Amino acid sequence: MKSQKTLIFRRIARERGVVLILALIVLVAMIIAGVALVRSVDVTTQIAGNLAFRQSGVQATDSGVEKARLWLMSASSLTADASPSYYATWNGGATGTPAVFDPSTFDWSGKSSLPIDAAGNTVSYVVHRMCQNPGDPADPASNCLTAPGSIEGTSQRIVGGQEFRCVGNNCVAGSNPYYRITVRVAGPRNTVTYTQVVIY
Repeated sequence: MKSQKTLIFRRIARERGVVLILALIVLVAMIIAGVALVRSVDVTTQIAGNLAFRQSGVQATDSGVEKARLWLMSASSLTADASPSYYATWNGGATGTPAVFDPSTFDWSGKSSLPIDAAGNTVSYVVHRMCQNPGDPADPASNCLTAPGSIEGTSQRIVGGQEFRCVGNNCVAGSNPYYRITVRVAGPRNTVTYTQVVIY
């Protein structure tokens, strides 16, 4: 018969083996948790970086809108398309059937661009006059969307999307159509941001 000492020694030896296996399992679980935590932090950093680049692109659109606005104010004639970034109609430069302007499918090559900014953004813009047909915006055949307003000493009424200025019974179509400015910012990490502004 085996002595009491031998039985205790064997039991302790078995327990030591079980403790080693449990320690290895806990160690593997901790390694997996650590890798998951590092990956989670990495993904969070990437998301924050992408949001920062996107926000930078949105802020850069302001300079494109301002440049287009200044161009509009200095343009001598806005009754016909002007190369490279002005269209006298709302669907100018559009493709497809029906021709509808879609900034994501529009060919931005060769359009007016600002120099690349410090953040690496390339700002391009295009301007559409909100008229169905080119020509004088006061001509009803142009079918322009015009801005309503008030002129002291006159009355105005909106007829068929046209603004008419009336003094007594003499009514003339308004000549201040809306202009849609579309700005595209291509930034680092292939971020692309579009902003549209309507002005008159």
